[in-house]
Amino acid sequence: MIYSVLGGFFGDEGKGKIVSALVEEKTKDAKPFFSNFAKANIKAYNIRINGGPNGGHALEIKNIRISGHVLPSTITNPNILNIVGAGCAIYLDGLVQEIENFKKANLFKGFLAIDDNVEII
Repeated sequence: MIYSVLGGFFGDEGKGKIVSALVEEKTKDAKPFFSNFAKANIKAYNIRINGGPNGGHALEIKNIRISGHVLPSTITNPNILNIVGAGCAIYLDGLVQEIENFKKANLFKGFLAIDDNVEII
């Protein structure tokens, strides 16, 4: 089954919270399948299709508050392949710092793939 969460505004609408809640609910009893992209068993894909590093989203997980800009909120789930799609813009230094911050907080648990056609700024 495929779900899409779309927002009409560029501000904080809670799209990440909705996606994270959907992923948790829909994958809790799901059987893992092998992903050639992740080279591992996963339960779902989460694909970010647009946006860039200028905004951001705050995540609060187990009393840890962390900010993200490019990483999908489901990067904290070890069963998800997160894809940053071609409609996204990436500032490479910022993305590297974001990944390091999530790893330091022990929140980078999923898999990450970046489309070859993202915009590099």
